[in-house]
Amino acid sequence: SLFNEGITTVAYTVTDNSGNATSCNFTVTVSDLINPTIACPADLALSTPINSCDIIVTGIAPVTFADNCGIDSVNYVLTGSTTGNGLNDASGVVFNNGITTVTYMITDNSGNTASCNFVITVSDLINPTITCPINIVICDSNVLVPTPIFADNCIVNTIINDFNGLNNASGIYPVGITTVNWSVSDISGNTNTCSFTIEVEAMPGSSAGIDQILVGINSTVLDGSVPVNGLGSWSNILGFGTLESSSSPSSKVFDLEEGFNVFEWEISYGTCPEISDVVEIEYIPLKIPNGFSPNNDGDNDQLVIGGISLIENELVIFNRWGVELYNQYNYQNDWEGKSTDGQELPEDTYFYILKIKELDKEFSGFIVLKR
Repeated sequence: SLFNEGITTVAYTVTDNSGNATSCNFTVTVSDLINPTIACPADLALSTPINSCDIIVTGIAPVTFADNCGIDSVNYVLTGSTTGNGLNDASGVVFNNGITTVTYMITDNSGNTASCNFVITVSDLINPTITCPINIVICDSNVLVPTPIFADNCIVNTIINDFNGLNNASGIYPVGITTVNWSVSDISGNTNTCSFTIEVEAMPGSSAGIDQILVGINSTVLDGSVPVNGLGSWSNILGFGTLESSSSPSSKVFDLEEGFNVFEWEISYGTCPEISDVVEIEYIPLKIPNGFSPNNDGDNDQLVIGGISLIENELVIFNRWGVELYNQYNYQNDWEGKSTDGQELPEDTYFYILKIKELDKEFSGFIVLKR
C-alpha cells in the first residue's frame, strides 16, 4: 500500500468458520528526511540616486524552491549594511550604500531546511558638491578665509586646501595673487574641486620730497614719490600755490605765498588706506630797501636785504657817476656805508646791482644813504 508521511497504524483481524475473531496491529512510520531545494537570484550592482545615500531595491527576481512534501515557510536574513523588513521577500527594502548579503531560508513541513544567498552592492558614484568663496582682495596679508560650502548625498570624508594642506585656509599670504584650490572627498572616494584667488595689495609708500626754502622766486617743482601702486594727488593744506598738475609727482607750483606753504602728496591704492606725506616750502621774497642810516645808533645801521643770506649773490654799489665803490660776493647784510677799502661814504644816493646766480637774475636800483 501507499503510506503517507507520518505514522500509520495497521490492524490485522482473523475470523474462523464459527465466527470467532482475534486481531493485532502494528505501526508504519514514514519520515521525510529530504531537504527542500532553493535557488537565489543573481547578485545585483546598483548606484545611489543623486540626493540619497540609499536606494529602494525593487524587482528582485523571486527565489525558486521545491520540496518532495510541502513547504512550511520561506524567509530571509540580511547581513551587511541593511536591516531586513521581516518579510519573505527582500524586494522593496531600502538598501544602504555598501554591500549587503541576502540569505533566503526555506523550511518544509518536516523541518528540513535549505538556504541560498546573493549579494546586493549599492555604490555611491555621486561626486560631492563644493562652492568656493568669492575672490578676496585685501591690503592686509593676514587673511581670514571663509570655508567653502560643501555637501554630499552620503558623508563627506575630507576637505582640504593646497595653501596649507588643512581644512582652514586662513593665514599669512604673500603680496600678489595666490590661487587657493579646495578639494572635497566623500567616504566612497568621490571627489570635487573648486578654486578662488586671494590678492594681497602692497601698502603704497608716499614721500612729498624734502622741504624747500625759496628766495626771490615764488615757484618751484615738487618732488613727490612715483607710486609703485595706485594713484597720487597733491593738495595745498597751508598757504597758497597754484598746482600745474595735482596728479603728477613732479608738478610745478606757482604763485606761492610769502612765508610757509605746505603741500600734501597722498597715494591711494585698492583696498589699502590712503597714505600721505607733506612738504614745506618757505617763500622769502627779496626785499631791497631804498635807504638806510649807518650812524651806529643800533637802528638801521646796515643795508639789510631780506633773504639774501640764503642764496648765492653778488652786491655791487656805484656812485651817481657809475664809479664802483663796493663789491661783495655772498653779501650777508653787513654793509655799513663804506667803500670796499673801508672808507666811509658820504650821505648821497647810491646805485646797486644785485646779481643772483641761482635765479640767473640781476636786480638794480638806488639806495639813499643818510647818517
